[in-house]
Amino acid sequence: MSYLNYKSLTGLLLAVYLVYCAQLYFVTSDNSHIPGVSLSDTGLKGREVWAKYNCQSCHQLFKLGGYLGPELTNIFDQHGKSEGYVLAFILNGSQGMPALGVSESEAQQLAVYLKEVGMADNAARRNLRSDEKE
Repeated sequence: MSYLNYKSLTGLLLAVYLVYCAQLYFVTSDNSHIPGVSLSDTGLKGREVWAKYNCQSCHQLFKLGGYLGPELTNIFDQHGKSEGYVLAFILNGSQGMPALGVSESEAQQLAVYLKEVGMADNAARRNLRSDEKE
């Protein structure tokens, strides 16, 4: 009897995990549904890098994604987080982030993507504030 319960629980947990993974992939790997996000050609390539290395499984954009790593929507707006800083993390990893073998060109594309996502978020926030004043 306990074996059946364990088997049922295992199946349920597997189903929940698969739904969660699908949500992460389909919701956060394509930001075209987010108003105000128009990406350059390099930014579009960076979005492909984001999906290729499954960055959303640990990181968030627009509060969607994993919770192991930091939210990256406005990483370039944070004090001391220059492009060089972000590229160093992407290329080399850190104590909490593994080095994933990202090439330098992929790292540059990913950095452009993150910068453009942050710019779109900032523009949306400005529009909301201006709408509130009217």
